Amino acid sequence: MCRDIEQVCPSALLLTYTNPMATHCLAIERASRVRHVGLCHGVSYTRGRMIMLARLAEMGPSKAGEILAPWDPHEGNRNRFSEFFHECVQDSEVQAVCAGINHMAAYLVFRRNGQDLYPLLRQAYTDERIRKIEHVRLELMMRFGYFMTETCGHISEYLPWFLKDPQEIQRVRLRPNCYLLTCEDLEKTFQEYKRKAQAGEPFIRSDEPVSIEYASWIINAIQTNQPYVFNGNQHNRGGALISNLPGDCCVEVPTVASGLGLLPTSMGALPAQLAAMMTSNISVQDLVVRAVLEQSRQHVYHAAYMDPNTAASLTLPKIEELVDEMIAAHGELMPAFLR
Repeated sequence: MCRDIEQVCPSALLLTYTNPMATHCLAIERASRVRHVGLCHGVSYTRGRMIMLARLAEMGPSKAGEILAPWDPHEGNRNRFSEFFHECVQDSEVQAVCAGINHMAAYLVFRRNGQDLYPLLRQAYTDERIRKIEHVRLELMMRFGYFMTETCGHISEYLPWFLKDPQEIQRVRLRPNCYLLTCEDLEKTFQEYKRKAQAGEPFIRSDEPVSIEYASWIINAIQTNQPYVFNGNQHNRGGALISNLPGDCCVEVPTVASGLGLLPTSMGALPAQLAAMMTSNISVQDLVVRAVLEQSRQHVYHAAYMDPNTAASLTLPKIEELVDEMIAAHGELMPAFLR
């Protein structure tokens, strides 16, 4: 696709929603001249979750219980809880700044009218009913100092601590297979939208809230020169954006879209403990990109060896066995050098 862009529309801006986001953007940066930015709604949704947790803590046990009572992560009626969460997503009074790498970015600022809201998040951790909503991320916040993207299920996959055994998985209320169920639900929704579209039936509710996805806002900002701020995944430019992460990696930082194009924000250095956590995953991303661009099966093994979650669970021979099984299972979908 990038080769086609280079030939047909070399000045175009590629907006990519493709996962794995950081790896994908790094490969584009190293292999092409295409202008690009990676877009992930995780930052916006995490902001909404943080506002929700802070509001619940602020309400006190009785009022918070009215929202939490019918809700359980595994079953039950989620209607009131979902409505409350979407209200929090749309809250425009909270100022927040987030930076890091995709699916592992940290909220460095979280406040309303100048008031720091982190004390409310720490209060939320002490309430078991609230903590069960975001057990993993609240636990990370209490130990590393900052609330992070993406979901509890996602971020647990990039770290060595939460998926080690069934007891720990149950303690932090994770469902390792939930993404497969999410994909099934999304496919059902897509097919229903497709059927209604083909039949000429409406499939978007009249009261549908405005999307928080960035693409249309970015296009509007560039075309109309009305600035729009979002978190974009872009090359670190030798450390110009985040100084204590590798210079040749993909970072997720506040970015301004306007008639001038995209202007990312230089964030300086992140807190050392956050940079250390992110660097463990950046090394894996680098090896995956090398595997693809150099067509090296060995680098696939290297990436799997160094993955924090895999390394915490398996021996080196078991990791090799796992990689071989996954490559074989994907069959013809894999590139020729891996078959």
